[in-house]
Amino acid sequence: MNKKLLPMLEAADALPFLFVGSGISKRYLEIPTWFDLVKEIAMETYGDEYKFEAIRREAEKSFNPDTDYNKYMSKLVDLVEKDLENIWITDDKFAHNRKKYSEEYLKKHTSVIKIEIAELIKKYENIIEEKKDEFEMLKAISKKSISGVITTNYDELMEKVFDFEVYESQQELIFHAKYNVGEVYKIHGSVNNPSTIMINSNDYKEIEEKNKYIASKLLTIFIEHPIIFLGYSMQDEDILHILEDIQISLSEEQLKNVAERMFFIEWNETKESAEIGTLSINFSNGRSITVTKIELDDYSELYSILAENKAKYPVKMLRYMKEDIYNLVLTNDPKGKMLLSLPNEEMSKDEIKDVEFVYGFGVIELAKRGYSSPTPPEVYRDILLDDANYIPEAFLTQTLPQLSKIYGKMPGYKYFKNANMSTKNFIIQKGLLEEHFIHFKTQSILKRPHRYHSVEEVIANEKSLQKQLQALETLTEEEIDIDHFQDVLVGLFKEHQNIFATRKVSEYTPTVGAAMRRLVRELDYLKYKS
Repeated sequence: MNKKLLPMLEAADALPFLFVGSGISKRYLEIPTWFDLVKEIAMETYGDEYKFEAIRREAEKSFNPDTDYNKYMSKLVDLVEKDLENIWITDDKFAHNRKKYSEEYLKKHTSVIKIEIAELIKKYENIIEEKKDEFEMLKAISKKSISGVITTNYDELMEKVFDFEVYESQQELIFHAKYNVGEVYKIHGSVNNPSTIMINSNDYKEIEEKNKYIASKLLTIFIEHPIIFLGYSMQDEDILHILEDIQISLSEEQLKNVAERMFFIEWNETKESAEIGTLSINFSNGRSITVTKIELDDYSELYSILAENKAKYPVKMLRYMKEDIYNLVLTNDPKGKMLLSLPNEEMSKDEIKDVEFVYGFGVIELAKRGYSSPTPPEVYRDILLDDANYIPEAFLTQTLPQLSKIYGKMPGYKYFKNANMSTKNFIIQKGLLEEHFIHFKTQSILKRPHRYHSVEEVIANEKSLQKQLQALETLTEEEIDIDHFQDVLVGLFKEHQNIFATRKVSEYTPTVGAAMRRLVRELDYLKYKS
């Protein structure tokens, strides 16, 4: 298999996507089939296997499970759902879930069978013992060998494997920007959000209505990436419907190219080693494709081959890089050179989000010496004159933590104001910026005579630099007019440009330098925090 599959993967321009079905969840978590899940909830509802059999036969009168499995199962769900609703709101055996999901039921109007399905699936959280080694191989390839995942499963198995961004519903996939790298698309919903679970007849009508939209969102992935189908039967309706809609948008040549990069992995316990063959898929418009079929018992054979085909950088890192570049181009005039700095590849997902990436425009002078080392005088100058063009995310996640360790509290709200949410959360968690104006006042400042009640009064009555600064430090937040305060501090800085310099090269006393820095931090707080 190695000699045939690996060259196909290496010939592609991108890493493969996995399209993951229920067989994988059953393989590693022993999650029951759709039918068995519904039966278990039906037994909780009726407490009577004969009643469930009657319901099953009623669903079978409407749809043949051999030819219309999805419609049959969604009809069965409808019948159980109706009876469950009648007892779920009062029966004591559902009291725990009623309390846990009260908002889900009362405000989101989520179906009770979706709530029960979600809770039932969550119980299957441990990897079965005999598959742990194989599962670890799958996890090992997740960092650099798989670009993303599409799945119709509700469970959290893919989150256990891939440290990727997760889209939990069709709505998120359709309406949110996606980057086709480092992402998991749960197109039938997630147990983390029971309202997104698509399982009854109304849901499947919605799936049919939205299939073309979903297919259009997935089209680029199918064109650009190899697609490896895991855990599906060759007759799976969900897959066939998606492929049906995708092929409509492709020319014959494009369809042929896509087919050459599609691999259906079929579990076959009789195979001692993997066998590669072909599979034909026919469409309603008369077209057909021939794709690669791989039959195997041990999936570690497949994973070891995928491990040989990998990207230079971790996929989750590439995803955040792509997202930031997308947003940069979307909101800025993309001119000039770009500075790029990559964090350690072993960082966790949250750490990657916190650190972000350093790339932007207007920082090329900093690139000559490395972005992470603007000096304190440069930072204080930028608060006053606003002329350095530091990138907010880069400053807050790299420069500010470094300078704060050495020099104590630094200004930063100017950059915080325009940073993205993950960077803001990083700063808040680290406590790198003062949260209240009173925190700028030391005990010695609070003990000073409070003679003046405005910036104007201070400047009008105090003539020496040191006394002006000391008097300004006594002003309360309510007594400071921000614009006048800034004008005064800018004027003082232009007159005393060496005031922020280190003690070795500054002619100003440490007291004067400390007072000026504190006042600039106050200005940063007052002007930019709100």
